[in-house]
Amino acid sequence: ILTVKDYSLEVKNPPNDARDPDEWKQFFLPYASEGIRSCTITFDNAKMTEALVQRRVLLGTLEHMLSPDTNMNDKKKLFAQIQSQKDELDANTPLLRRLFRKSDYDSAVSLYETIFVGNDCIEKQIKHLAKQPKTSNVSKVFVVFETERGKRNALEKISQEGANFRGHFLKVQEPCEPSAVRWHNLEESTMIQVTQQVLALLVVVAFVAFGAFVIYLVKHKFREWASGPAVVVMVLNTIVPKICHYLNSFESHASEGAYQASLYIKLTLAYWVNTAIAQLIISNFSSYIASSVLPVNENFNDGGNEEVVPAENLLPNIYALFL
Repeated sequence: ILTVKDYSLEVKNPPNDARDPDEWKQFFLPYASEGIRSCTITFDNAKMTEALVQRRVLLGTLEHMLSPDTNMNDKKKLFAQIQSQKDELDANTPLLRRLFRKSDYDSAVSLYETIFVGNDCIEKQIKHLAKQPKTSNVSKVFVVFETERGKRNALEKISQEGANFRGHFLKVQEPCEPSAVRWHNLEESTMIQVTQQVLALLVVVAFVAFGAFVIYLVKHKFREWASGPAVVVMVLNTIVPKICHYLNSFESHASEGAYQASLYIKLTLAYWVNTAIAQLIISNFSSYIASSVLPVNENFNDGGNEEVVPAENLLPNIYALFL
C-alpha cells in the first residue's frame, strides 16, 4: 500500500531563515524527474502552538456556557454576556437553579480571566511568544513529489551528490507517516533529545538499583517474612510502567516510533533486572544446587552406596551467566 511517505522527503537541518516554499521547490526540481507536488515548512513554534490550542479549547468551553448568539471575538460583549448571567440570579430564582447558575457564572468568569485578564493570561503569552525570533525559525521541511519514482530518483541523487542549499549541506531522508510525526517536538535539536533520554534512563537505573536494594534488605533483615521479596518484586513491576511513561512524557521525539522505542528500552531494562537479576538476590541458586546431591544408582537390596553426580554438572548452561 502506497502512503504519503512513499512520495515524500524530509530535510532535517534546513537553514533557520529558509521560509519560502517556492525556493525549496526550485531547489529540489533538478533532483525530481517528474515534478514536485507540494512543500511543507515547520517552524520552531511549539510553545506558541500549544498556547493557541489551549486558547481555542478554553474559548470553546466558554462558548458552550453562554447563549448561542454570543460574539466570542469581542471581549467587551463577551464579558457583558457573562455578567448578564449573574444579573439573572435574583431572589425569585429557585434555590437549586440559583446554585447551578452561580456555579456556571463562576466557571465562566474563571475561564475569561484565564484567557484575557492578568499578566500571565493566554492572550499575552501568545503575543509574547509571537515576538520571539526563535518562533520564526525553520525546523523541518517536507517535500512531496508527484510520483514515487521521482522521489526515489531524488533521494538516490542526493545520496550520491549531496544537497548544497545556500552553501549549507542538507541531511535528507525518507520521513515517517504523517500520523506518526510528533509535530510539537520537531524543533528540538538532536543534542537536546539525547540529553533528555539519557537523564530519563539514569532515573530508571537509579529506581532499579533502589528496588534491588529493597529486595536485598527485605530478604536479609526480614527473614521471617518468606514471601517478602516476591511481594516487593510484584510491587516494583506494578510501579515501573507508570514511572517509565511519566519520564517519557518529558522527552522530545520526532516520531511515535522513536517515542515507543525509548519507552521499550526503559521497560525492558527495569523488568529484566526486577525479574531476572532479582532472583539471584532472593535465592542464591548456585549455592542451593551446590549443596544438593543426586542419587543415581541405589541398591537397597545389596546395601550398595549412593553414586553422586557432581553439583556443577547440575547447572544448566543458561545459568552460567550469573555465576
